[in-house]
Amino acid sequence: MAALDSCVSAAKDTVHFLSRVTQYGYGAEWQNMIATCASTMICTHIWRCSLFLCFRGFYNDALVCVQVSNAIGEIRDVNVACGRNLYGFLRLLMERLDAGVNLEHDEGMMALVSGDVQGSTESSWVWTGSETGQALNHGSPDHETPLANGKDYSHTNGHAEPSASLSREEAADWGGWSQLETMLQKLAHDKLAREHAQQQRQQHQHQQPPPPPHQHQLAPVPWNAGVGGSGRSAPAPTASSRISIANII
Repeated sequence: MAALDSCVSAAKDTVHFLSRVTQYGYGAEWQNMIATCASTMICTHIWRCSLFLCFRGFYNDALVCVQVSNAIGEIRDVNVACGRNLYGFLRLLMERLDAGVNLEHDEGMMALVSGDVQGSTESSWVWTGSETGQALNHGSPDHETPLANGKDYSHTNGHAEPSASLSREEAADWGGWSQLETMLQKLAHDKLAREHAQQQRQQHQHQQPPPPPHQHQLAPVPWNAGVGGSGRSAPAPTASSRISIANII
C-alpha cells in the first residue's frame, strides 16, 4: 500500500506539470510542443501514471494523461501500444468495480497496474511459481528478454526504443483515445453516483429515529370477572371468547 501511495503521489505531480503544459499557448500549440519532445520514456511514464490513477479512482487526473497521450498520437509506436493496454485495463477495471471487488486485494489487478515493471525479472512476484516464470528464468540466451542481460530498454530516453509489436489490426481495435476519454468520464460519473447514494443512505440512517422497544403487556383479569357489577351472572362465554382466553393463558 505504501508503494502504491508513492506511485500515485508521483502520478499526481506529473498531472500537475501536464496541466501546466496544456495551458501553454493557444489552440493546438501545446499539442505540437508535447508531440515534438515526446520520448519513449515520457510516453511510458504517462501511461504508468494513468494506470495508478485509474486504480485509485482519480479518473479526472487520468483524463489529463490521456489527453496528453492523444496529443502525442502515433508519433511514437509505444504510445499507441500504451493506449491499447490502458483500454484493456479499463475494461477489466469496470468489470471488477461492477462486481464489488476490492481492487487492492486483487493480485491480478495489482499485477496489471504495475505495468511492465514486473514483466520479466527473475525476482518478480507476479511470475513466482508459475510455468511462465520458470520459462523466463531458464530461457535460452538466444531469446533473452529485455531485462535478461541487465539492460532495461523500456526506461531509455528514446535511444533504444523497444518495438511496440502491434499489427495494423491490433493498433486499431481498441477504439482510439476518444474511447478512453469516454470510459474515464463514465467511471468518474459512476463514482460520483455511488458516493451520492452512500451519503443518502448515511443521512437516512441518522435521521430515522430508533424503533421503540417491543413489549407485550397483558391486561390483568379480575378474580370475579365472571360476575357482573349488578350481581347478575355474566353471559356465558362464546366459542371465540373461550379460544381467546385459552390463548391468553
